[in-house]
Amino acid sequence: MSRFLRSTVLLVCAVLEVGQAGFYADNGLDQTISYRSLPKSEKREMENEILNLLGLDHRPKPKVHQTTNSAPQYLIDLYNQLDVEGDDRNTSLRGVDFVVSFVNHHDNKEDELSIEPKLRFDVSDISPHETVMRAELNLYRKDTRKTASSIEDQPGDEIVDETSPAEASSESSEPTSANVTATTAEVLHENVTDSEVTAKKNRAKRQANFDYLDDYPFYDQPFQLQVLSMRSGGIDSKDIVLESVANYTVKANETGWIRLNATDPLLNWVAFPGENFGLVVRLVDTESGLQLSPSQVGLVMAGAGELAPFMAAFVKEGAGAKSRSTRASEKTRREKPPMRSLNDDVPYFEIRHHFSRRNACQKRTLYVSFRDLGWQDWIIAPDGYSAFYCDGECSFPLNMNATNHAIVQTLVHLVSPGHAPKACCAPTKLTPIMVLYFDDNSNVILKKYKNMVVKSCGCH
Repeated sequence: MSRFLRSTVLLVCAVLEVGQAGFYADNGLDQTISYRSLPKSEKREMENEILNLLGLDHRPKPKVHQTTNSAPQYLIDLYNQLDVEGDDRNTSLRGVDFVVSFVNHHDNKEDELSIEPKLRFDVSDISPHETVMRAELNLYRKDTRKTASSIEDQPGDEIVDETSPAEASSESSEPTSANVTATTAEVLHENVTDSEVTAKKNRAKRQANFDYLDDYPFYDQPFQLQVLSMRSGGIDSKDIVLESVANYTVKANETGWIRLNATDPLLNWVAFPGENFGLVVRLVDTESGLQLSPSQVGLVMAGAGELAPFMAAFVKEGAGAKSRSTRASEKTRREKPPMRSLNDDVPYFEIRHHFSRRNACQKRTLYVSFRDLGWQDWIIAPDGYSAFYCDGECSFPLNMNATNHAIVQTLVHLVSPGHAPKACCAPTKLTPIMVLYFDDNSNVILKKYKNMVVKSCGCH
């Protein structure tokens, strides 16, 4: 049984009547009931155990936990591509233990007008013991085109046809020079017809549209999107040099998310945190060679909304990180008083054992509610999950879920109970879960936790 399952079962065993626990289990009568939590000290101990299993040494306190922003939304979309057992249908996640989406921490209030906007990401969530499989920088280009027809179609601001039915019938006649002159002058007078007022409004709207397009003169031209990493260099360590990361030609009228390979700078930042000076984005017109600002091409560089720039990293856990977590857990257990064991005199188990026909080894219900634990401010998904656990007697004759060793052990126990204990009810198959949560820096992490859900039980 995994440490997490053991910890949650111990919590169920140690129920005391104080408040909501966030754990739901079988009561032995085919019913799932909510158990009350431990006193504050023991409840805190149990929460710390769960946090440790999640790879955290404390409960995260994100400054921003808006899930509609670009960084969390990216991972929410990935999370929704997973099935209930955490198996991915997206091949990009295979071989990956967790994904982190980093929010941009550079002050971008003026970067929409800056020629070379900057980006900076706090990547401390990744340790040198872990392997970065790949990283990508995500930038969004808005559709800056706005044609006259799009303005005309706006509700409540329709453009009326300048030509009336009567005028249309005479369109084929060639206007005289005098008529043209008279019509032009007439618009300038206060006493004008309704159709002429409408025509004047339409011309003003079209002119406003052309003025809008002048603000984005490069929307229909390709340009170079260059990403450079800022690194220390030269004789003076304070000198900053720019190193090319990516060079991408943005096609004319190309809009939406642009994903660029940013693995190299991330690897450098993880290995040398002091070298993390951020990235520079440079935009160059392919025809003239002129440098452009993000606003001229519709590239979003400022703000923290659903189109804000962010970086995503796909990471595989290393053996060093796992052993470090194990040592930390062992130290925690040594410093704390022992938890109650399944052998303690607990009424919950005694009552259930009175029903002998229900005592066979089988999977029992155990639901862990993150929401009831009050963790919804940093855990995005899921609200909780069904962990299940195995419990029951392994008495002769054993069912088909028993191992050959369990059968032999049970036979020896029948002949000579003192020489071998009875076989134990334990999981025969475990599956992972995926948890999506914020860290202290408001980065978002989608992580796979192995062996968290019991799928089947048997005698061992």
